[in-house]
Amino acid sequence: ADIYLAKEQIDLVLIDDANKTILLAELRWVLSPGGINEIHDKQKEVLAKTSQAHRKLEACNRQLKDVLKRLACTGDGCRLCAIVAVEGFAGLPSDRPKTIPIVPSSVLAAATHGFDDLNRLHAFFASPLWLPRRGTDFIGTPRDQTVLGQTFRTDPVSAGHTLYLGGTFNRYMQEANAMTLEDLQAEAW
Repeated sequence: ADIYLAKEQIDLVLIDDANKTILLAELRWVLSPGGINEIHDKQKEVLAKTSQAHRKLEACNRQLKDVLKRLACTGDGCRLCAIVAVEGFAGLPSDRPKTIPIVPSSVLAAATHGFDDLNRLHAFFASPLWLPRRGTDFIGTPRDQTVLGQTFRTDPVSAGHTLYLGGTFNRYMQEANAMTLEDLQAEAW
């Protein structure tokens, strides 16, 4: 069923009554691009979702009282936050990483089981702590190569020897859960 809040269609709404947090999620399914032009087009499509999520978040914040009533949320002090979940084409950093992160849908689904607080889940994705890590999840060493007098830095990578989802990602969530919310929110990109 379509969810309309503040006259905006919301793709997914997660409610955390205990911590007074509502997470609005914009969902995007994207076919894997076949060429470089398609890659640029898909990147633009995904980044457009962050602007769309921002617009919807602002609209819901302006009409917060009505939104809370429509969602049957109780009490004052509710916080709205947003995220973009992408299926099929990921790896693109958000143009608003601290407020509206872009996350693969499979990673978001896994994280809903790793956090009992949507504030913490959003702060985790608004930091680089959830990303695969060099030397653990992937390996490779940046190298400088000179061609016709021009030096280029290449960064070849290959998969590491560990499983990310169901493996190291679970450890990254545990590390985030061990931090205070303030420290997690202060993590710099």
